Amino acid sequence: MNDINQDKFNNKKLALEVNRALSRVAQDLKSKNIPVIMPTYAPQRGDILTELANKGVDTLIAGGVKGAKCFKDIPQYGIDEDTAPYIGVFPSKVTEKIVNAIPENKIKDREVVVFSYINSLGWGEEIKKRNLNTKIVGTVEQSLRKYFEEKGNLIKILDTAGLEDYKIPTKHIDDNVRDEDLKKIYKELKSKDGKVVIQGCRSKIGSGGGKGTQFASSEEEFLKIVKDLEGEKKVVKFIKGVESNLSFFAGNTVASNDSYGAKKTNLEGLDPFDTKTLDKLLEKTKQGGVNEENIVTVVGRGTLKAVGDENLTSNEANGVGNDIGYVFEEKIRNQIKEVGQKLSKIMALSGKVGLAGADLIIDESGKVYINEINDRQQGPTSQMSIDAENNGIPSISKISLVSSYANFNDKHVKDLFNGLKKHSESINEAYTTSRGEFYLKVNSTHDKGLRTVSHNVVSGYYDLIKDEKGNFKFDPSSRKDKAEYKTDTTKDVITIKIEGADLKKGDELKSGSQLFRITGQTDAKTPPFIIKEGRTVLNNDWKKVVYAVYSHVFYEGYTKENPLLNKKNKEKELKTNSALLYYVKNQRQV
Repeated sequence: MNDINQDKFNNKKLALEVNRALSRVAQDLKSKNIPVIMPTYAPQRGDILTELANKGVDTLIAGGVKGAKCFKDIPQYGIDEDTAPYIGVFPSKVTEKIVNAIPENKIKDREVVVFSYINSLGWGEEIKKRNLNTKIVGTVEQSLRKYFEEKGNLIKILDTAGLEDYKIPTKHIDDNVRDEDLKKIYKELKSKDGKVVIQGCRSKIGSGGGKGTQFASSEEEFLKIVKDLEGEKKVVKFIKGVESNLSFFAGNTVASNDSYGAKKTNLEGLDPFDTKTLDKLLEKTKQGGVNEENIVTVVGRGTLKAVGDENLTSNEANGVGNDIGYVFEEKIRNQIKEVGQKLSKIMALSGKVGLAGADLIIDESGKVYINEINDRQQGPTSQMSIDAENNGIPSISKISLVSSYANFNDKHVKDLFNGLKKHSESINEAYTTSRGEFYLKVNSTHDKGLRTVSHNVVSGYYDLIKDEKGNFKFDPSSRKDKAEYKTDTTKDVITIKIEGADLKKGDELKSGSQLFRITGQTDAKTPPFIIKEGRTVLNNDWKKVVYAVYSHVFYEGYTKENPLLNKKNKEKELKTNSALLYYVKNQRQV
């Protein structure tokens, strides 16, 4: 057996072992009548829990609006309002309502395990506040996110991890910097077109999720933003390039002393806004018995993220899709792998157990930069893990679940994680080169007012048929609940999936409404997105697909009402005319 086939065999064997370990977790929880509780602002992020629910584990979700249900086999207890608008704010009163929605009989005088998509909100402690004699015996929750996602700590983390080559040039400043020094900083960090990024740091602004991020395009604008933004901030060079989401798992094989899962480190009195807290976390974790010999990391892949494509949105800042199956050239893949390996290692040595990732920027030369760290599950991680399993590769989502709920005193569990560690290189290689899915976010893109939906559209698989002119026509009669993707746009018929759709004829929609997602499996010959002039753009063939979908939902020519598309077309026209004038002028001189 050659090396490639051996790697495939090992990966497939490990994927099976991860599933067996998860089955043993489910069997243990079921036999002890221990429920899995997910209090959340985002119920739709509980998809991984279906793995436990389908194995007979008592599983429930608390959150979302009353009456809503995201998963057929998981009971959901909502509150009197939708919780999604509060994501990123997490007001204490809404948090309390979510926890109080959990039926008393599910937690009174019982052992429970807690699952959370965002792992630092302290749901376990909130449950205990109900004073129902609840014992938390397993959880994915951890407080390290407050440190790792704080913008002011990024440089310290990267330096400590040995990732100096991936830093974006940055200057930290406070309110006392003189104007003349601010002007020097602007000149030093501005891009070719005069752009810089200003981000608030420390407790004055908060951390994570893009809070306190502003852009300046001139020295005057820069000075105004800096003076208006109180407290410590950092000025970051604007890097023009494509964006990528990287996902990975970090953990260890040391059994927790007081619960299921591997040993976790928490901040517990350490200051998340002090850069030196990292040194204290590393020492604290080392004293707890976690070291390079027993940490385990598994790096997934970097996706190709699309932002502001004028064919899918009228807002340049909107994320409009992600190609999880995109295969970068080897030079870029190697950089992303190094980032993932070193970042997951420093987080594992700090006591992290679970999923995390990073937002990356790749410039026109193929150089990778780390924009920010995300100490939580990334948006594409769930689909990435499903794609991995379909290709015989261990799912990092399932690995993470096992790492928090398995008994690490069990030899089978330790052997599994040691196997994952041993074969982490081949697992990463398989992730980054295997086939995967993509999604396009389809938004209403007209300028102002309301537009009326022309046809009912519900979720399902649909065919699009190519006409004699090479344009696609949406076929609503082809809808199926299940089908195989066909996404080679050179063929006469393609099959896509529409997710999250519930449009009815006569619905009136305002601009910027998300209609649904188009998903498919990336075809290497005709991927949905390509990189052009340092930007992720919709492939020409997929523009025809999107046009056909919009025409069915609204009417023929609807996309021509998109102000962003019209703006981009004018810019292209001006660029073409300028180039033509330049050519004519030179010809006359000759």
